[in-house]
Amino acid sequence: MALLLGLALVPAPVAAAGTEAIDGTVVDGTAGATMPRGLVVTLRGVGQGHQFTVDQSTPVASDGHFSFPSVPADPSVTYVVSTEYAGVPYLTAIPKASGQPTVPVKITVYEPTTSDAAIHVQSQSWLLGSLDVAKQQASVLALLVISNDGDRVYVGDHRGDPGSAVPGVLPRTIRFILPDGASDFQPQMGLDPSKLLPVANGFVDTAPVLPGQHDIAYTFRIGYAETVAELHTTIPYPTAKLRFLAPDAGLEFRTDILADDGTTQIEGHPYRVLGADNVKADSTVTVDVIGLPSVPASRLSPEDMRTGGIALIILAVLVAIVLGVRARLARPADPLAERRALLASIAQLDERYAAGQLGAERYQAERDRQKRQLIDLIVGGRASVSGPGVA
Repeated sequence: MALLLGLALVPAPVAAAGTEAIDGTVVDGTAGATMPRGLVVTLRGVGQGHQFTVDQSTPVASDGHFSFPSVPADPSVTYVVSTEYAGVPYLTAIPKASGQPTVPVKITVYEPTTSDAAIHVQSQSWLLGSLDVAKQQASVLALLVISNDGDRVYVGDHRGDPGSAVPGVLPRTIRFILPDGASDFQPQMGLDPSKLLPVANGFVDTAPVLPGQHDIAYTFRIGYAETVAELHTTIPYPTAKLRFLAPDAGLEFRTDILADDGTTQIEGHPYRVLGADNVKADSTVTVDVIGLPSVPASRLSPEDMRTGGIALIILAVLVAIVLGVRARLARPADPLAERRALLASIAQLDERYAAGQLGAERYQAERDRQKRQLIDLIVGGRASVSGPGVA
């Protein structure tokens, strides 16, 4: 429903009143699979004020066809069709009304698997952020681009984790291993907090992982003493590109498998980059950051370590683009991830404007540009929109 409510915030084009038909097909995206039987598709609409205006269901025929013959063509309402197969929900957002009498839509479902053999990390970046000198803590943003390269949805397994034998405990999917001594884990993007479970060395997700690319971001804190912070952790999945970034403010670094990758400019500030490519699963990595301030008055000023909250996420996305740490895929880009990134960016613009960090003219121009991008992503085609949690 977060997708549905989020899309409802986007201004709609003007369209004539009336009705339209939604004519859809459910297909199984797993090679060699037969069409599932007994599926039911639900159509939901949300209008202004986040009020639900439509809630209808219809069975799916043996050939995968379904339809909703008379749906109000109201440009102020956002529609989503959904179904559930093998315990996994699948959603498709329907673009705003365009006056066409029939809207074609496709929902792709997948066969489940408990094997994570097709899961790998395209890129993983750690960004050293703001400091709490009084508590001797540093914030770190982790940004991951995770891919399921198979044609089955990964539903997880128990892996013998403590507590997994308790009735009702969901299988675990993606593992997020935190550095030794890390605290204050906070999911930021691409994670549903209600689906996360704490484990001894971090967190595990219980949400299924659909084929395709998934952008994930979270933050945590690490303590430091005698001006030194250590990140020591395990990389649970094969990782094509691993990066560590920190402000180029006189800090020194010691590391085992990462190499000096020079510096890069992010929002006018220089950042040191350490990197490694093609890191094997279950590899350990250590980064010692030396020279952190031990007292509030220090050569490392707050401006040098200014990033925090949503700004960290936006900055890290810029880092990924600038450094090319996101590998190019043969498959199409993920529209849902793009929409989420744009929504987060627009929210950050609003925060900066409210805080007086942006002038009115620049704020309005940039906000209008990003809103147009968001609208184009949603209304650019009448077919289904695929992505993490959406197919």
